[in-house]
Amino acid sequence: VVEADIASTEKKTKRKVEKYPPGVKVFNFQQGFRKFAYGELRLDKHFRYNNKKILVKAKRLKLNVNRLMMDPVYLVKILSPKTPGSFLIPSQGDYEKICNFLFYSISVLPPAKVQIYQFLVKGLLDLQQQYAFKWSLDW
Repeated sequence: VVEADIASTEKKTKRKVEKYPPGVKVFNFQQGFRKFAYGELRLDKHFRYNNKKILVKAKRLKLNVNRLMMDPVYLVKILSPKTPGSFLIPSQGDYEKICNFLFYSISVLPPAKVQIYQFLVKGLLDLQQQYAFKWSLDW
């Protein structure tokens, strides 16, 4: 009787493990997964930052707009309190897009780039302190 119970329990356990690995029910497979590597994310393409007036002003100030859209380090340097980069964030929506871009860029940064990681985290935290806008993690 004991052996039959053990065999029955093993079959039930095996079926459960094979059917659903841990955590899989959380994901929606119809939408698919989004996978990015550092340097592939773009502020305009993936986060829909496309304020034309701001981009024209950035060109007039001789900022590299293409680099601004894809390089989070350059963006943080422009948004630094020492530089006049505040024109890049005129609204709550633009603020959220830039914060999301920085957060996701930080999250896919290779572990070997510790200095860049620290610089970007500090830049994101500085944004949180400098602006009255609110930001929470979303996509």
